[in-house]
Amino acid sequence: MRKTLIDVFVGVAFIIIVTILQFIASLLFGIGDEIYDDPALRGRMVNLLFLATALPAAFLGAVAAHLLKTASVGDAAIRGGVWSGIQAVSFLAMGLLNETTGFIFGAYGFYLFLIAMAAGPVVYALVKRLPVKAVPEAPGARPE
Repeated sequence: MRKTLIDVFVGVAFIIIVTILQFIASLLFGIGDEIYDDPALRGRMVNLLFLATALPAAFLGAVAAHLLKTASVGDAAIRGGVWSGIQAVSFLAMGLLNETTGFIFGAYGFYLFLIAMAAGPVVYALVKRLPVKAVPEAPGARPE
């Protein structure tokens, strides 16, 4: 239960970090108020922001998996799935509030972003050669 709460907390922290990264990307790409007048441009810019933050999201996921001492590839996959799910729900809520759901869910960059977020911890686990499944502790075993 504690592990799940930590994963949810990290997922919420990722919302904040990704929002900051997307804001920085929008400044670097020179995205301004003109996108509100042209729906096609707006859709391309939303897609571009997701594509620009996909690799940083994967990197963040890998770093978080390391810091949280992920024990196996299975644990990494669960963490990545939880974090991607939290991102998806967050963007759904933002899209509904801003009436931009079509732009968000219509951008292929959004799906690549979610895949990258989920893949980051798994790639970390594979690079570290963690076991596929965590070895359960024997009943009554004492911690060392």
